[in-house]
Amino acid sequence: MKSIFSVLVAVAVIAGCSQDDGMLTAVDGGSSVEFASASASKAGVSAASEAEYEVTIINMSHSQPFSPGVLVTHDASASLFSGGSAASEGIRLIAENGDPSTAVGALTGADGVSGVVGTMAPVHIKGGPGPDKLTAYIKAAEGARYLSLAAMLICTNDGFIGLDSVELPSGPETAVYFPGAYDAGTEANDELYTSVVDPCGAIGPVAVAADGQNDRPATSGVVESHPGFTGVGDMDADAYNWRNKVARVTVKRVR
Repeated sequence: MKSIFSVLVAVAVIAGCSQDDGMLTAVDGGSSVEFASASASKAGVSAASEAEYEVTIINMSHSQPFSPGVLVTHDASASLFSGGSAASEGIRLIAENGDPSTAVGALTGADGVSGVVGTMAPVHIKGGPGPDKLTAYIKAAEGARYLSLAAMLICTNDGFIGLDSVELPSGPETAVYFPGAYDAGTEANDELYTSVVDPCGAIGPVAVAADGQNDRPATSGVVESHPGFTGVGDMDADAYNWRNKVARVTVKRVR
């Protein structure tokens, strides 16, 4: 997973780069991404009855870039993750490796799920080498009133930003949300460079040479609020810790 993620990071910082499966371009200082998307609407729901939403993820930190992630629209019966419950395999792979492909595959066509989008580009820190915001477009069939999302906090063992079943705007107003910083509970927070993905050293706040390791001290906890850095490992807690809100998400209906 690590090598795939590293390639995605290298590609994503090149403005105007295109890929066969979708588009990846820099627009207005951010990335506009429609990639690995899928419509999972139930039979009998026409495309004309689907709403479309513009979702913009803004990094508010100088410490934690965000990995490629997943966005999903759904009804009340579906869920991407839930605090106090074990993380799904899709959430684990996002939180540990920055790889949303398993989550996209599991959600596409799942009961209660309408639209699924994998955003195959990182969101850089403030002042980083690439855009600190990313815009994606996702559809929602009638009855799919909620949006959930997840993306890795790249310079952590198994941290991620997440929105859990927030309401989609029904009218022209723009909804604003501040994702929580979560711990997936699947890997010990040893705060060692050998246990985090190499893109941390490439696009994070501290330049560190790639080591090719990404060790995984596995745990079997539950999703909960991330405690932040405590200084137990060789990663500088002051450099990687976040203060207050780490991200801002705006959601606007465009069709």
